Parts: sequence; C-alpha cells; structure tokens
Amino acid sequence: MTMRQAIALFFVVSLFVGCSGSPVKPPPAVAQVSGTVLLDGSPMSSGQVTFTAPGQPPKSVDVKDGKFAGEVHAGKNLVEVTSAVDAPNPMDPKGPPVKRNKVAGTYQGPSSPLKADVPESGKADLKFEVKTGR
Repeated sequence: MTMRQAIALFFVVSLFVGCSGSPVKPPPAVAQVSGTVLLDGSPMSSGQVTFTAPGQPPKSVDVKDGKFAGEVHAGKNLVEVTSAVDAPNPMDPKGPPVKRNKVAGTYQGPSSPLKADVPESGKADLKFEVKTGR
C-alpha cells in the first residue's frame, strides 16, 4: 500500500467513524390531549390551540365549538390560543377582508400565561380561558 492509498483509507475510515460516533436521540414522546377553550366565558366557536414543548416544534390542535383533541409532545408545554375571523382590510377598506385574530395578544408568543404539563399517558381535562383582544 502506498502512502497516498494509506492516507485516503484513513480519511474514508475517519468519515464513517466520525458520522456514527454520537448516539441517535429517540423521537420525543407524544401524548393525546383534549379539553375546552372558553373565549370571554363562552365556548370558542373555532380556532387553534398550539402546544410547544422546549426544544420541539409546535403542535396545533383545532378547536370546534369550544372543544379540542389531538396529539402533542409530552412534557411542559407553552400554550397559545388563536381564532381567526374576517375583518376589513385597513389598507383597502373596499378590498377583500383579511384574517384577524380575535383572541387577545396576551395568549400568543413566549410570554403566554397558558401552560400545560402533559404526561406521556395524555391529559383529557385541559381548560383554557382567554379573552377577546380589544
């Protein structure tokens, strides 16, 4: 074996060893959730509840007639609630309507006060109460 072949073999072996050196993380656990969303004290007609566990992508669950059910990441989740309605376009009042979130901004983003600790076995009694944005 020439020096050039030995160096090439070293790099090929290093490439394979380097790529398989770290253990593969198992996918995050998911769990079934269900519950209710009240908007100003009444069941929210439609919208979404979004659950975000640290280090995981958000998972959204649809709300219909105040109820929701779906699969989210287990663990401590930040919860956001949205409900889009048609509203006049402020840039073109005669144009087509635009979507506007009728839930107060307090319930979106990293500072949302809503939280859910979801065990791997799931959680069926979640209740979120939100207010209309002014």
